[in-house]
Amino acid sequence: MGNVETIDGGPLPIDLEHLSQYTANDLEVTREVLRLFIEQMGEMVEDLRWAIEFDVWKRMAHRLKGSCLGVGAGELADLAVAAEGLDALATPEHSDIVERLGVAAERAARYANQLLEDGSFAG
Repeated sequence: MGNVETIDGGPLPIDLEHLSQYTANDLEVTREVLRLFIEQMGEMVEDLRWAIEFDVWKRMAHRLKGSCLGVGAGELADLAVAAEGLDALATPEHSDIVERLGVAAERAARYANQLLEDGSFAG
């Protein structure tokens, strides 16, 4: 669909076919969804990074998962599912998920920004 098939040597962070279906192929809606996703994803990942209350962590992980599933950000959604499934904070697993979420979120944001700049979702 787009003119970018891989990024950073891995699969695309956003499934363009899913995004296209989600936005009913409306380019303006697609642009707005991508803009909101970039903005909100960054906020949610930062909220997760600094969450010290377990119920806040669970709520933010669930919110991030829903947002990612909506736009087709599968890798990030999978990490949000893993975050949501944690039993405790301040563990090695928690630290690992936080780090991986940050990397995946940055990757997804770079890709979404690239889509917005070159319109490669329009194909």
